[in-house]
Amino acid sequence: MASSEELDATVERHLDWSDKQRRILTANDRADSFYTVERGFAFTAQELPHYHLLKSTTHAVFDEWKTQTPKNPIVGAWKRPLFYGGWENSTDQDERVYNVQTHTLFIDLRIPTTKNRLFGAISTSPAQSLQDLTAVELRYYARQHCFAGYSFPSVKTTDDSNNNKPSSLFFDACYARHHCIDWNFCGAGRSRPNKWWVEIEPTTRNLWKEWAFATDDAAQQYYCERWERLPGAAADGPVVALRKSAAAAASSGSEVGDGVIVVVGNHFNYCLSRQGVPCQPPDGTGSLVGLVDAAVENGDLEAARAWLSMQGGHGTISTGWTIDAAIEFWKEGTALWSKSDVIVQGTSIDDCHVLWKGELWDVFECNLATPEDLQALLHVQDDGN
Repeated sequence: MASSEELDATVERHLDWSDKQRRILTANDRADSFYTVERGFAFTAQELPHYHLLKSTTHAVFDEWKTQTPKNPIVGAWKRPLFYGGWENSTDQDERVYNVQTHTLFIDLRIPTTKNRLFGAISTSPAQSLQDLTAVELRYYARQHCFAGYSFPSVKTTDDSNNNKPSSLFFDACYARHHCIDWNFCGAGRSRPNKWWVEIEPTTRNLWKEWAFATDDAAQQYYCERWERLPGAAADGPVVALRKSAAAAASSGSEVGDGVIVVVGNHFNYCLSRQGVPCQPPDGTGSLVGLVDAAVENGDLEAARAWLSMQGGHGTISTGWTIDAAIEFWKEGTALWSKSDVIVQGTSIDDCHVLWKGELWDVFECNLATPEDLQALLHVQDDGN
């Protein structure tokens, strides 16, 4: 059992996790200053990661992009052994990261390793829902991350005359991610693109580096993430992307009720949007952690739980769609669905849909030949039947 000093150190490290991720990703809040016309890193509003989310146009735009997107060289399920920028770094000893990328849609899940250790140390009985979490535990629960959307191939916005700008010849691809569900999004969109270069290890192609698109004052990419393919995540296996039908979103006039499931090989990620939360948070707060901390301080635990109601996780198909890492940690070790929950409807893979517990999901992307093949994949159970 951890000593009080060890527990205090774990709490301090855990509460700083989200902020440390921000510091690395933003060069300690300097990243916005790198994306300027003068420095050769101009961008348009349409490149911002939450632009289409704020306009409730992600369904229409993603459908349009799907017809013009080439094959993605980083299709796979990936872990992240190293994330560094500035004078800090984070490794897979600090967080479990599962990034599942199809040719179009992605889900990126990031869970600090301190979370389950902390809950195991302080909880007298295992939580089964958000309602079981105390005020302090809700603050701990806020420190994690999951987001989903479209990885759209992008190109340089200026010529190579600016020395700060790396030539595309040094990299294999460039992508801008557009988010349709985002744990950290609370109504205020990010002010710079989620845009990065891809450098692929050429021998096995099982490793790649994500380099910041813009460079710092030393003409260096200001952050880097090293990605490593998970076993059983080759692109020559099943590659499937499901998205909750636009009908529910259209009826509510918003993106509320969105959901994405992505599959590559033996791996899946799922991400379901939070429910019943106004798009614009109180007092203009743009940080989920800030919102939850403020709600807890004000004694409004129901508001905190509403902002934390998003769901997301990772698992493997061969185990019967068992979840092994999740935002809602009480779901770890359970199945995402059972055979009776999920049904494929349609006569061809191009026009079929999936019903999950009576809700309609579009087959956004699928490399399987028939609806029957998709049904067989979704019906895998832990006994292999």
